[in-house]
Amino acid sequence: AEIDDATLSTERTIHQARKRTKRLRGLMRLLRPAFPDYQAESAHLRNAARGLSRLRDRDVMIATHDRLMADTGADRRRYAPIRAHLTRARNRVAAEQDPAAALDRYEREIAAIEGRAGRWTVTGKDRKVLEQGLARTWRKARDAMKRAKTGADIEDLHEWRKRVKDHWYQARLLTPLAPETIKAQADSAGDLGEILGDLHDLDVYRNHLAGPEATGLDPTRRAELIERANRRIGELERDAFRLGKRLFATKPDALARDWGRKWKAW
Repeated sequence: AEIDDATLSTERTIHQARKRTKRLRGLMRLLRPAFPDYQAESAHLRNAARGLSRLRDRDVMIATHDRLMADTGADRRRYAPIRAHLTRARNRVAAEQDPAAALDRYEREIAAIEGRAGRWTVTGKDRKVLEQGLARTWRKARDAMKRAKTGADIEDLHEWRKRVKDHWYQARLLTPLAPETIKAQADSAGDLGEILGDLHDLDVYRNHLAGPEATGLDPTRRAELIERANRRIGELERDAFRLGKRLFATKPDALARDWGRKWKAW
């Protein structure tokens, strides 16, 4: 419906399509223990959104540059050539990969999934399914946080972000069970996801500046921006682990039982 909404810009439509795909995959993960078609349909959704990712990534790169300027108090005029380079790169991608055609492919793939959805089945008792799905998602998020904290690979932080987002989607879906407490949980997960998302975007940004596409830019300015990005990433990491320690203090089975009781009462 949003793809056909003429009031939305192309950039906004792509953003909404990717966001809604992620939300649906979050729901599927909640029901995964009892959803026989999980593997196939989750893969279909992932593939449907993949064609939109490159277009979205270039827009995010420009927004990340602007945010870095604001967060670090940088002189925007000094780094204007870098922003101009990012804009040219975004425009090249848009010319190579027609956004309208990409959205058309996405819409066809989503329509095919929608056609199968009426035949999906979920098996098992509601409360047990819910508790198993919650515990699995929560456990994966806690484990990913531990790996991110002890490991030296920033990819571990990116993986943690995905698992945090899964819990965020699920908590938002289940907020009616206990509006005050679960909404607070969802808000915290959303805040953490935003921090980790900003961190991920900065990592992509600095890698771009250090890569072959940016070799024609002034090396001093590139190095300065990479250093600013490095410092900001360090700040965001500290914020993320502080929030994550509070958010994921509860053990998976305990959280699942608590929310299962809330489900029964609801």
